[in-house]
Amino acid sequence: MIEVFIFLGLVFILWVLTNRKVKARFNLEERVGFRRHVHPTQIWGEIYIILIMLFILYLVGPDQSEYAVIFGFIIPLGLYQLFMEWKYDRASNHYRLTIVNISFLIIAFVGLLIFTFPKTINETYQIFIFSEDGEFSEKIEIEVNGKLRRNLFYGDMFEGKMAMAEQEFLTINYGRENKISFRANQFLHTMVGLNSSNRGEVWTEKDMVSFAGKLIELEPFTSNHVKFAGPAETIEEALLLYEQLTPQ
Repeated sequence: MIEVFIFLGLVFILWVLTNRKVKARFNLEERVGFRRHVHPTQIWGEIYIILIMLFILYLVGPDQSEYAVIFGFIIPLGLYQLFMEWKYDRASNHYRLTIVNISFLIIAFVGLLIFTFPKTINETYQIFIFSEDGEFSEKIEIEVNGKLRRNLFYGDMFEGKMAMAEQEFLTINYGRENKISFRANQFLHTMVGLNSSNRGEVWTEKDMVSFAGKLIELEPFTSNHVKFAGPAETIEEALLLYEQLTPQ
């Protein structure tokens, strides 16, 4: 997600330049800390806002919570700071600086929402399934249904289902497996059978364009460990893709 960090870097640079220009234009002194109280009762309003935001965060759940914590809490507090400065300390012109800060926070927040908006995936691919010992290989279809959620800290997070050979698997992603592989855009998922006791794992590339994995067993195939990879038109393509995606 290098594009996200480039975007945030550009927003930060523009914020610094605009901040300095406003300070010079209105001859504003450097502010100590993120905020300053301009009224004795201001602290109580901030406490109420934090409690309300915590309740909303509880209702929404943990998905994308890092963005809510970073920006969802700061923006309401910044708006409250702006209101207090406008009402009780307008002559100092510090509210103008607060407007700049809030504006760039909102730009960053909206940009992150756009970059990380979940992508719905409903695709059917041709893959090859084969045994570890090379005794058999067969071309089958796999259905992939779910949402690909871009996460700023953990990479692409896929949650959904994969179905092949008349069996369905809940597929959960725990983020990039840095300890095993140092390849970029490579993500590990756990597969749990919904109508069987089968277990497995699948490695995918960014945007789920290709994948390769292993299952403990998959009926009607008799091998204890079954591998698969795709999309692929030939078994040679599948074997090469499996070698490229899975840790060796």
